[in-house]
Amino acid sequence: MDNKTGKLFLIFAKRSDYLTQLTKYLSDDGWHVRSIDDLRVLAAINDKVQSDTVCLLITEPLARDLSKKELLLIVKFTSKNGSLIIAGSGDSQKQDHRDKLNVLAAQYGIRFNDDCVIRPNPYKHYHPKEVLIEDFVVNRGLGDSLRKHIGRKKSIDDSYLKEQGVGTGPRIIYAEGCTLSVGKRSTIVMTSSKWALPSSQAICSFHRDKDGSNRVIALGSASIMEDPYIEKEDNMALIKTFIEFISNKDFAINVSDAKTIEIPESNITPDVNRLIEVPIACFQEPDPLPDDKSTLIDKKLFNIDNSMLPKLIEAYGKLNVSRGPLTLIKPEIDRLPLELEPATHGFLLRKLTREK
Repeated sequence: MDNKTGKLFLIFAKRSDYLTQLTKYLSDDGWHVRSIDDLRVLAAINDKVQSDTVCLLITEPLARDLSKKELLLIVKFTSKNGSLIIAGSGDSQKQDHRDKLNVLAAQYGIRFNDDCVIRPNPYKHYHPKEVLIEDFVVNRGLGDSLRKHIGRKKSIDDSYLKEQGVGTGPRIIYAEGCTLSVGKRSTIVMTSSKWALPSSQAICSFHRDKDGSNRVIALGSASIMEDPYIEKEDNMALIKTFIEFISNKDFAINVSDAKTIEIPESNITPDVNRLIEVPIACFQEPDPLPDDKSTLIDKKLFNIDNSMLPKLIEAYGKLNVSRGPLTLIKPEIDRLPLELEPATHGFLLRKLTREK
């Protein structure tokens, strides 16, 4: 590693080959981009390399499992003026080491939830996990920087959105993303808005100490940075805003918005796939619902009861019936012939001509 002053961007990801567009943008912006498999290089960065800005990007799926020593190295790295971007995923197949990722995120009051953001009514993109989100900015500090990087006025071609006055701001494709649980130590800057499910839940947060150190970005979708989605809608402008936050110490987060943001409680729905396998009793006359709803599901109603078998066996002796295995009784039915005689004369056809 060269000990020269500059901007160093480290990528720790299993799918680093999907980040070619991001790498190209960072290289054009003056960053030295490296893909790493061993996080022990952070120790050398903390002790030797004198860089203006050093950023570490960790995305799901992780390149491999993280050890406790490596987690401590990352925390030490951010405490020494290093920047960190953690990007999760809403795809369960990419959450192999989600517990270790949450251990790291918990150091900054953040947790990646085990869910997936979807859009129930498709608009422009038809896969439910390719969520087109409008009105997602909840902090004006992020919004001002994002509009600067967009650099153009958004043209909305949907007359309904114009009438409602919504969806007229930046738009992103939030692909295969999850929601976040954010504590007071971090600031929520983006939500899923009312267009997606779960609605109005945190999907991105910023963390920064008062002295400007410990700059951490937690994003619920790593696919935003990947090649299939980074050029769609305003995803690239959002990435540029993230880079500005980690490289510019004067990046202003609106304090009043950070204090007044309210995230509604998410309503947890039952596991439908598991409930359909359990038979539920159906009553003809509705009864008043009890306080404990779990008492309505009574599996005992459908158990097999063998308590009547002794009386059934005694009944054979009382009825003088031999007790043995059941056999098939072949039916013997006498069929009586029908009293019919074969015809011995020819057909009598009616004349077709009228008599004069």
